[in-house]
Amino acid sequence: MRRLLLFLAAGALGCRGVVSVLGPTSDAAAARADQLASAVAERFGPVQLDPDFAVLRPKLLRGAFVPSRIYDDAAAWPRRESAARIVELYGSHGPAGYRLAAGAHAPPLQHPGDYAAVLSLTRLGEGQFEWHMHESLAVGEVRVADLAQAAGVLFERASAAAPSDARGACREALPRTARVLGRLFTLEEARLGTPVDGAAEVTLRARLDPAGLEDRAPRYARFLRRQALTLRFQAVASDQAGRWWSLEWRDGLAALHLRLRGGSLAPLDGPPRAVPGRLQVRVDLSSRRGLFGAGFEGPAADVTLVGGATEKGFVAHFTRGPSWGLPPLAEPLLRRPLRRPFEGQGALLRYAISESSPTRLVREYRLSVQESWILRWLGGFMGGSVEEFRREAEAEADRFSGEVFWALRDDVVEAAQRH
Repeated sequence: MRRLLLFLAAGALGCRGVVSVLGPTSDAAAARADQLASAVAERFGPVQLDPDFAVLRPKLLRGAFVPSRIYDDAAAWPRRESAARIVELYGSHGPAGYRLAAGAHAPPLQHPGDYAAVLSLTRLGEGQFEWHMHESLAVGEVRVADLAQAAGVLFERASAAAPSDARGACREALPRTARVLGRLFTLEEARLGTPVDGAAEVTLRARLDPAGLEDRAPRYARFLRRQALTLRFQAVASDQAGRWWSLEWRDGLAALHLRLRGGSLAPLDGPPRAVPGRLQVRVDLSSRRGLFGAGFEGPAADVTLVGGATEKGFVAHFTRGPSWGLPPLAEPLLRRPLRRPFEGQGALLRYAISESSPTRLVREYRLSVQESWILRWLGGFMGGSVEEFRREAEAEADRFSGEVFWALRDDVVEAAQRH
């Protein structure tokens, strides 16, 4: 799902005329678009792991739900500050390709594609811990205001366009990306509806079909069949007056539904109005493998939009826990550990683009964990899926993502140079 969202978000820049606002001249816009798209392609394409990081990764996976397994492992944490254990992760492109490493201190971000993260694990009490991660990816000289203007131009053109099937326009704007991404997804619908009160509905539907990857990435294709095609996910953003957008993934079909008016979002329900500074996003997720299914309904995040001159993004606080759908007898045993992440300030998730030197994409999360024997079992169950992906499919998945993003980079730069 995260990869699909990255493809959709970055792909918007390829629309005709949108990229040109990223710089004062076509050459400057092309250079900034090149830096942004290349940085994403490098980070989410094929990577090599430094030996220390290769040893650390499975330890972090095993300790995700049972932090005591790793908290006292001196080899895992180069730094200790009171009750916190800290390791910094970093990546950059070198002669042998993109490489990820771990150490006490990450080098400063200097070039597009440079990555740095600070991961800490803090003991809060007996059997209680808090994970905190802050990640940054350098994306060059692109300005936050210019990206916001590009989004506004895209929204304004979409809302003003005549009702149409926009699939042909998408393929025309992003020909290389469409060819590569078409191996895995079929764009079933890209519809611009008839404007009502000046606001036009936009519907995007894409279906995942792993068959197109069988010849190039057979292990990744098998993993997607077992995992992604059994997954159901829905996220709906709303305020007290109604819904603003919805995103759904059901049995391999992704659907995004929203409305646009001028250069901004409009609500799905009711007449157009300004986007509020705070929304609530409800998330439902379920998966079925074998006899039993697992999932949850209704964790709701209070999402605050960040709209400053040099940073744009959102901060989500999850303070209300979900209704869990778990195998028989599991939920009563898990009730207290499952409530813990949502207590107090709750879980935190933040995404932003921050203008500094260089401009960077930022992700931050914070999550509390209370250990229990049943949570150990659940962690092992979920960790097994991640380990399966890393062992069998990760290299092929990264290679495919790299191909998509490099194709996107070529489309975006060409679009900038045409204007």
